[in-house]
Amino acid sequence: MLKEMGPSRLPLDGEEAGLLRAFFLGIEDVMTPLLDKGINGAEILRQAAERRATLLAVLEVAAADPQLAVSSDLLRWLWLETPAEGPRAETQKKWQAFQSGDIVRIAYEAILGQIQRFLEDHPAGLSLSVLVD
Repeated sequence: MLKEMGPSRLPLDGEEAGLLRAFFLGIEDVMTPLLDKGINGAEILRQAAERRATLLAVLEVAAADPQLAVSSDLLRWLWLETPAEGPRAETQKKWQAFQSGDIVRIAYEAILGQIQRFLEDHPAGLSLSVLVD
């Protein structure tokens, strides 16, 4: 039932679809009402610029190969393994930093999970030197 209310169900030429496109592309006319309500305007415009840069980078990947199924996994590895250069280099560098941090977090979680399982097998406990070994 919620699928019927998703953005893909909006008429492409409707006002709501236009507002969503403007919002994701960071068009200032859509942001202006928020700025007038006393919300941190600089932060809103910074976030809009980040969304716009990311969306344009995704669209560039999709346009480069129309047969390519663009997904978050594809972008994760493509942008992580490809040198950041060209007009979207800053956006790609931010993605690389985010993905690298995410990989480190996952590795730490795996290590800590392994330590926890190991300690469960030794209810009396272990010294740190034995545990590290």
